[in-house]
Amino acid sequence: MASRWAPCSSARACSAANATPRRWRLVHLVARLIEGGFRLLDCQFMTEHLRSFGAVEIAREEFRTLLADAIDRPASFQRELGGADPCAIVQDSTRTS
Repeated sequence: MASRWAPCSSARACSAANATPRRWRLVHLVARLIEGGFRLLDCQFMTEHLRSFGAVEIAREEFRTLLADAIDRPASFQRELGGADPCAIVQDSTRTS
């Protein structure tokens, strides 16, 4: 299972009503991964919590293809976001229009 930063998922997590510590930590993690150039987040197993962020189950062969592509791209974990809003980073990266 993997997530490809699915659309609209972070808006729910960033709203005041839904901004639990668990959701907020996941938004911050994903924002840092996006800023660092990461393309794939392997969730290992599906939960309703991850599904609420747009995680999707994908076939093993598709995962292997995505992983091979991701490995070939430069990426570096970003410890700091330079004052950028993590919600905006995630939302900007998931726009599909």
